[in-house]
Amino acid sequence: MSYTPSLESPADLWFERSSLAGGFLGCMAYGIQALLFSRCAHVLLKHRARTDNHRRWLFYVVALFSISTVHIGASLKYEEIIWIDSRNFPGGPPAFMREEYSLWINTLINAAYTINSFLTDGLLIYRVIIVWNYNYYVITFPILVFIATTIFSVLACVEAALPGNSLWSKVTVGFAIPYWSLSIVLNVMVTVLIIARILMVRRGFQATGGVAQGKYSSITAMLVESAALYSITSLVFIITYARNSNVQNIVLPILSQVMCIAPLLIIIRVAYGRAYDSHLPTSLHMTDMRFAEPEEGTSTLPTGTESMAAADDGIAVRRSLVASNSRSTISGWNSGSSKQDGLL
Repeated sequence: MSYTPSLESPADLWFERSSLAGGFLGCMAYGIQALLFSRCAHVLLKHRARTDNHRRWLFYVVALFSISTVHIGASLKYEEIIWIDSRNFPGGPPAFMREEYSLWINTLINAAYTINSFLTDGLLIYRVIIVWNYNYYVITFPILVFIATTIFSVLACVEAALPGNSLWSKVTVGFAIPYWSLSIVLNVMVTVLIIARILMVRRGFQATGGVAQGKYSSITAMLVESAALYSITSLVFIITYARNSNVQNIVLPILSQVMCIAPLLIIIRVAYGRAYDSHLPTSLHMTDMRFAEPEEGTSTLPTGTESMAAADDGIAVRRSLVASNSRSTISGWNSGSSKQDGLL
């Protein structure tokens, strides 16, 4: 005997199944983020006394994870309201989600998502500014895209919170699609800019003997992977959202966690030395990517866990001198830089 609700259409049942599956997958993604956060926090706390920047980056990852926790907690409460407290709403859960989308708990979910989106996109901008040493010709357009992304995300959040509106209202869709599209563009563009800078650094090493080329290839792979994680997930969501497919209900809870996982992946990979090879010869102090200043009087670079002294600073693109016979070789790609610390 089948107990399938007779008053609900197959489309409504698919809507409910996709929403329930998305909620579970979102919780799984949150668990992955919690693991990465614990690793990041452990290493940052271990080295927090080295620089003030460590405390700043610790505050960043704590804020990111705390807001994600609010998001997932509010989402679970919203699921409870949908499936338990309001199960007898006329038209069932699908009608409730469409008609009562502007509930305060859902507005809290969207606000938490918007804040985390601002934090993660802001980190992208910070990375490209530091790596390109405040080169205004390079960073101006990404900053403009970041501003546009923030504006569209806030407008979409506010519009969805208005009584009678939802994420699928015509005006909300008009703000939401540009927001997610610009967010993908920003992520990919910043990653390409950073990789381009790394390749310039690697060519500089090749010009002086080919030292430490593998290190920069590893960083490039890291950036490509982190960009692909968020960009692919966002692209799948935008396509399903624009087509009003129920698959969007599965992808959106995952996307809300993936956008926080991506920056944590960068920090955690750097923390465990996967973006940094053992030693650079002390005879070559050119554009070394590292996390902390060595102690005064020390000539070798930190390795292993000690290299994490820069997870808060990220990769510092530093301008140094090499032997006098190689200065002219590197001056073209390394000129005009005085900024030192930043998270790649």
